Amino acid sequence: MSKQRDGGGRYVETVSDRELLHFFESGRRDFYSAREIAEEFGVDRSQAHRRLKRLADGGELERVEVGTRNVVWWRPRDVVALIDEGDGYSVVDPTAGVASQGDTRPQALRMLAEAIEARESESGQSPGETYAELGVDPEDVDEDAAPPWE
Repeated sequence: MSKQRDGGGRYVETVSDRELLHFFESGRRDFYSAREIAEEFGVDRSQAHRRLKRLADGGELERVEVGTRNVVWWRPRDVVALIDEGDGYSVVDPTAGVASQGDTRPQALRMLAEAIEARESESGQSPGETYAELGVDPEDVDEDAAPPWE
């Protein structure tokens, strides 16, 4: 998302998709307009809009029209399904495409985080970052508490 050109005259992106998505994940609120993204990253609104559309087409962002000419964009939140199998727990993260099992809820969640870490090891993401991204602290899971959907 820049106005710089390479030797062949093509625009060069100076902000990676990961940086843009991180802005959505750690921003001051959950949704932004293309104008706000343009101002944040120092590009014109049409460039920001094209970039946001490309991320939405890839499933990384979602959008909704607000009024007749305004669109806001947001990053969908991950959903983790934890299932009590009777003799253990299964846990699935459909966004990451990873599943795991464990004898206890914390163990199943730890195993999921390790599986995601192994899958994303090239990204350099630490286990703590994986837990934070999932919104899970397996050490704080109460074995006797009912899952939030019950």
